[in-house]
Amino acid sequence: MVEAQGNPATGKLPAHAAEAAPFQLDGWLVEPPLNRVSRDGHTETIEPRMMHVLVCLAAARGEVVSRRDLLDTVWGETVVGEEVLTRIVSRLRVVLGDDRQRTRFIETIRGGGYRLLPVPEAVAERSWRRWFPGLYVGAILILALGVVWTVGRMSTGSEPVEILTAVPVTALPGNEAYPALAPDGVTMVFTWTGGEDEAPGLFVKQTTGGEVRRLTRPDGMDTRPVFSPSGSDVAFVRRTHEGSSIRLVPALGGATRLLTETAGGVFGLSWSPAGDHLVFAAKDTTSGQSCLLSLDLQSLEVSALTSVNTATHMGDSWPAHAPDGRTIAFARCDHAGLREVWLVPATGGPGRQLTQGMKDCQGLAWLAGGDGLIVSSPVRGRTGLWQVDPADGEVSWLPLIAQGENTHPTLAADGSALVFRNLQRDFDLKRLVVDGAASGPQLQNFSPSTRNEYLATWSPDAAQVAFISDRAGSPALWLARSDGTHSRLVAAPPDAEITALFWAPDSRRLAMNLMAADLAWVEFVDTETGLTHPLGEALVHERFCGWMDESGSFGLLRDEGEFWRLHRLRDDDGEDVPLDLELSGHARVRTTPLGHVFEDPESRRLWLLPADGGPRRPLVTADEMSHWRAWQYVEAGLHVVRTDEVGRVLVEVVDLADGSRRLLAEVPERTYDLAVSADGAEILLTTLADVRSDLLMVPGPLPTAR
Repeated sequence: MVEAQGNPATGKLPAHAAEAAPFQLDGWLVEPPLNRVSRDGHTETIEPRMMHVLVCLAAARGEVVSRRDLLDTVWGETVVGEEVLTRIVSRLRVVLGDDRQRTRFIETIRGGGYRLLPVPEAVAERSWRRWFPGLYVGAILILALGVVWTVGRMSTGSEPVEILTAVPVTALPGNEAYPALAPDGVTMVFTWTGGEDEAPGLFVKQTTGGEVRRLTRPDGMDTRPVFSPSGSDVAFVRRTHEGSSIRLVPALGGATRLLTETAGGVFGLSWSPAGDHLVFAAKDTTSGQSCLLSLDLQSLEVSALTSVNTATHMGDSWPAHAPDGRTIAFARCDHAGLREVWLVPATGGPGRQLTQGMKDCQGLAWLAGGDGLIVSSPVRGRTGLWQVDPADGEVSWLPLIAQGENTHPTLAADGSALVFRNLQRDFDLKRLVVDGAASGPQLQNFSPSTRNEYLATWSPDAAQVAFISDRAGSPALWLARSDGTHSRLVAAPPDAEITALFWAPDSRRLAMNLMAADLAWVEFVDTETGLTHPLGEALVHERFCGWMDESGSFGLLRDEGEFWRLHRLRDDDGEDVPLDLELSGHARVRTTPLGHVFEDPESRRLWLLPADGGPRRPLVTADEMSHWRAWQYVEAGLHVVRTDEVGRVLVEVVDLADGSRRLLAEVPERTYDLAVSADGAEILLTTLADVRSDLLMVPGPLPTAR
């Protein structure tokens, strides 16, 4: 390949891919200076960092390169998580035509890193010298060796990072959300629920102090405010049972004026810097998907700025105009539930994806100069604030220390302040004993803890409970005995979120659904040793759906482009049988003796697809349930958490044969999930013990990412 090679043993890898000579890789011609690979007349242009990763692996010539070394060499001082590298490697495999069942190019070494299997071969001097005459200086081009930037990037030997200080600008009872700063950064408007009169609405406060002043008193809910460029008016969204509307109110107070109405929700609002348009996200009447719409403030006409490819994406949200008014940043959600940052011209168009690995954007705002974005996203498990370079999508940590989830960022037009919502929630597990209690079902604490605990599941033998807890500082898999005692940490996947847990019939193994960057995949964990191994190479989105029988067959949802298909796989021989059930990427499905119970986000119902081949039957609507995901099937029946007509939250059992329901117990109002033991005698409930949010401010100007 080249005369000089990287040395993984000493931590040195090629610092610049563009300086590497072209090479052959099992039939592929790799041209690093051009960021392209070609084979049999087919040419692919790849991202510069993707090429850099490939060059580093090639330079190691079959040796294992650690993930840390790749991150340090390829991304340098830009702070990114391992999920970004996972995405790069997966896309490289797709480009090279790697086989997910039989790896031919890039091998994953569990706990180690990656290694390239084919031996790179140098391209004959004559064949590449004529392409790059300016790079040839009398000898074969050698790779530059990059010095590894160590994990201690904020310790000795690196430039010190200035930690930003956030100060509270509200400390009100209840919850404050959706802050919006006036252009001068002095006045702030926000949504507040839980005031003295308990009437939600928009409120105004000075960031320098002073009293809170009510701006609106709606008959529904006012939210997502945004100041006009002059600071004289506030546009906002009003939600009622009939739908949503966009309205205008003077910043000093007064009557509101209706601008436009929509049948569904409005998922973001942005005022153009010129003051002549409002851009908002709402469902398009043609496609039924949320897209960006432009409202002309003179004619009040609405026109579409974006269109969503329903085969690949679910909708758009969080529009934000760049300071020069020429570009709009927004979030676009795919069928796997990942919400990335995109850019589109203010005049409309197809848009381009900016980030990879943001997972779930919860608000974004432009820096005053337009040279960066502040984005809220759970890049590292918990939702925080990150800086994104609008030129290349590079993500770097905003050096801000604030416990909890930081969302809804807003920046003053002059860069004088950043305000964001700081949300803190406390989830607890409650144990509901259904059988054996003379006085009826008894509710008690499961495991004493001051940390967040959720996503519980009983082992088939009812001896253990697996759950997610952040007792160790970040969400991880824990086990406890059935009575809540003897808790122990089992596994903590790095830079990945555990979204579901499933016990194997042997009550020893667990399947974990994991999500990171733009990947959803499955890993198995041995609960005694803590050792994990993936179901596959995660080249496509996959979600585990539970074991189907005692023989080891299990259900797997797999992304097949326009939909996700349910597959039946055997644990012992890997037999893969696609089934006749197509779902969206957000849906859950469970197999029962009577058929498949599944969610349909479009109709917002739980359905049963009978095993005898009959038509699907509706079971429960999402509006009846206290939370869309609060259901589980066991032999004792389909258990759901439902809110009745008078607002009580109930656990009920639905008979799949005839649809009848049986009341088990009334439970706490804020119950979000449940886990039922195999015999139905005990239920673990995920309850929200406390939720509070305040608005915090960081004085500007903010540091840029570069």
